[in-house]
Amino acid sequence: MFIYEGTGECRIDGEDYELKPGTTVLFARNSVHLLKNTGDVDLKLFFVFMPPGLDDWFKAIGRPRTPGEPMPEPFDRPEDVADVMAALKFMPPGSGSSPK
Repeated sequence: MFIYEGTGECRIDGEDYELKPGTTVLFARNSVHLLKNTGDVDLKLFFVFMPPGLDDWFKAIGRPRTPGEPMPEPFDRPEDVADVMAALKFMPPGSGSSPK
């Protein structure tokens, strides 16, 4: 992912990294990761996913938002996140295999 506006933090497998414009972050499959906007404006970034399909993930766990709306307050993942992962055939972190 490439950060082009705003500031934030990224935690990948327990290691913390600062995000600012011009930062590029790469992480491997099965990496446990978290992104957090630490600024008071939108954190804007460009993602490249391989394989594709995470748009369905964000639609399933996110909150609807239209352009121009303020950032939502941080929120927890939904309680059924494991079901969403299974339905989308996500590989649980550290499992080495896809959910059945």
